[in-house]
Amino acid sequence: MILPADPAVICRNRCGGIAVNYPFGVDDGCGAPQFRKMLACNATDLFFITPNGNYKVQAIDYEERTMVVYDPDMSTCAILQPHHDLVMTEIQYAIIPPSPDTVFALLNCSIDSPVLNHYRSLCFNFSVAPDLVLNQLTGLVTACGQFR
Repeated sequence: MILPADPAVICRNRCGGIAVNYPFGVDDGCGAPQFRKMLACNATDLFFITPNGNYKVQAIDYEERTMVVYDPDMSTCAILQPHHDLVMTEIQYAIIPPSPDTVFALLNCSIDSPVLNHYRSLCFNFSVAPDLVLNQLTGLVTACGQFR
């Protein structure tokens, strides 16, 4: 269990199946001060709190210093959503900057996926069983190795 600054405060070390270790905390007085109010826990799920919404935390790897979050408004294999940016506070961006190699992936989409068919013309060679990757720099989805 994480020790709080105030001994009267109990700090949870798990939320659902996710470990909540220092510097994070989900209870008042727990975790490093600059990380407080970034995570919230309901009965079953852990959320990363940002100015434009709450993102369900899928995993935190403390050794690799990574956090995987889920955006329910993101495109899926079945539905192509409008562009949706992740907006963070200045302190969040300073201490948890997005990685330059951040990618969004849609795996195992069927060949008739609207997302896949929308971008088919951009590919030189089209994969039969594609894994789609949304490139953060171009904003394009690819099921191929090269763009036209």
